[in-house]
Amino acid sequence: MFRRTSTTERVATAEAVLRELLERPEQVDRAAPGARVVVAATHDRELVRLLGRHCAAYHFTDTVRSDGLSFDYRLREGPAVSRNAVALLQACDAPARVVRRARARQADLDRASTQ
Repeated sequence: MFRRTSTTERVATAEAVLRELLERPEQVDRAAPGARVVVAATHDRELVRLLGRHCAAYHFTDTVRSDGLSFDYRLREGPAVSRNAVALLQACDAPARVVRRARARQADLDRASTQ
């Protein structure tokens, strides 16, 4: 949703749209008042965090292999804990310095997001 825009705009816009879908009165199932079914897929951890009080997160487990990603297609509760972009970069034989640079930046961004 909202690709090709800045991260902050993408997360803010996606949250607003998903909250609207979750809160719309016409989305209520008459057989189960108050229940709504909205399905969205994202890799934005911040979006999952922002919506945590309003909906449940589920994920698949993935494994990075030399021929790409492999999914087990078993639905698990909670947000995804695996990360695969840097591992895919390495599996695609990117230069070691590029992989090191990506891992270092990822660590920097993780530290900044927990402060």
